[in-house]
Amino acid sequence: MELNQGWNDPRIRVEATMTLLAVTAAPDVERLTGVARDGSVTLTWDNPFNHGGTLVLRAVGATPDTAPTSGVHYAPGEALGNATVAYVDEFSSASSVTDTAVTNGTTYFYRVFNADDQLRYGPGNQPTSVGLLATPRARVAGNPLWCYSVGLASRHQPITELGVASSPPSTIRWWASSRTPRTRPRTAPSGSGP
Repeated sequence: MELNQGWNDPRIRVEATMTLLAVTAAPDVERLTGVARDGSVTLTWDNPFNHGGTLVLRAVGATPDTAPTSGVHYAPGEALGNATVAYVDEFSSASSVTDTAVTNGTTYFYRVFNADDQLRYGPGNQPTSVGLLATPRARVAGNPLWCYSVGLASRHQPITELGVASSPPSTIRWWASSRTPRTRPRTAPSGSGP
């Protein structure tokens, strides 16, 4: 290798063994969350430093079983294993999408794949390798307006709009109408609200 320090400076020759960094996959998105509402699921994430686009897969009843192939362009609605491409962008800084091609009462599994500038896809393992679960529900008596998901099964979801939790721990943190955090027992007494 030859180095040149300045325009008119003499070249410096360096002979040494070099190891080049080989990037085989892009990093995952961070802090992937979802909010299921009546007829929609909104996914939000943080893009990593090495970001050139995003591919979102949606599957019904099971985790998407096929990862995208590096270098391949996908289109919304395209099948990939047991999943459907719900969203795709390239050279964008988008960090959220609202999926309205969903049916209330159906559980969906989402995996979000970050892609770098050469379309090398990340592993899509955020928040877990199962992906993110979301079940949109119609707003009727007894159903919440929304459910916040962090990638766990519905029995582990931390909170809903009604403040009723189904989390295994004996207490959870929930937001009252005053927006102040309080600790509440796992099951609410009959007829009580947030």
